[in-house]
Amino acid sequence: MRAAVAAGELCVRDFDHGYAELIRPLAEAGTPLRRIFAATTMDQAAGHASHRKAVRRLVDDWSRYGTKSLRWTAAMALGYGNAAATTDDALDALARIGVRDDGEQLAVASFNVVRLLALPDGATVLRRMAEWTHHKREPYQDLGLVTTVRLAVTKVDEVLDSEPDSGLGDRGDWPLPLALAVAHPELVAPMADLMWTALNTARSQEVAMGALEALLRTAVRKDGTEWTQPGLAALLPALATEEHDRRRLDWLLRRMMKDPDNPLPDAQARSLWWLAVPPRDRTGERYQEETHG
Repeated sequence: MRAAVAAGELCVRDFDHGYAELIRPLAEAGTPLRRIFAATTMDQAAGHASHRKAVRRLVDDWSRYGTKSLRWTAAMALGYGNAAATTDDALDALARIGVRDDGEQLAVASFNVVRLLALPDGATVLRRMAEWTHHKREPYQDLGLVTTVRLAVTKVDEVLDSEPDSGLGDRGDWPLPLALAVAHPELVAPMADLMWTALNTARSQEVAMGALEALLRTAVRKDGTEWTQPGLAALLPALATEEHDRRRLDWLLRRMMKDPDNPLPDAQARSLWWLAVPPRDRTGERYQEETHG
């Protein structure tokens, strides 16, 4: 990454030469690492006002008309947040890449949508994800659903390089949605709505349930110390607003408790239930005892 940043600075001195000799060949390379190098180099160049428009035109052109490799590289460049004029423009380009050719590049497109969530304009990203999940065309629905599940299983360190003002930097090993729930409470409701949609859509239900289980298991570390519990305390109540949602959570906690390979301790199951269901919505201690040991 340091070499790619340095290469970007060199390209600013002579962009035509740097593009012909370095960026374009690497952007079409057969290995992802080389294409990431090209994307990082372009992002670094886009950090300079003198080259920003040129890089943005280039990335937009690749997202529309480029080869498969160039579209992949464009997606990675867009994830940095500098390769398009606005967040909406970046999301438009990522959607073009993600829905094309029967979703052939859905994985790289969804990953870079999640990367944008770690930047300041997260509300815009979540709004667009919701629009995709309710789109009349199935490829856009799939983009929204896949991105939602990817968000749930992505850790902060996987998408955040250096954003000191994000509030996420000291939670590098947290799942991104739980870190966002603590740092940006205004994002809790739209994230919960997206997760609810994934949990209630037949083709995404199973993987969404697995993602929710993974989130629940991060509440405390193996040594018993607190881990992501504050994030779960913020997000779970928004996921369990209706009786149907609570029954599903109850079923999942029961399944986790009975897992032969990694059983969830009864006390942790009860704690998670209490995080999800506010005191005013509980039906009494007897129900809690019967449900969770």
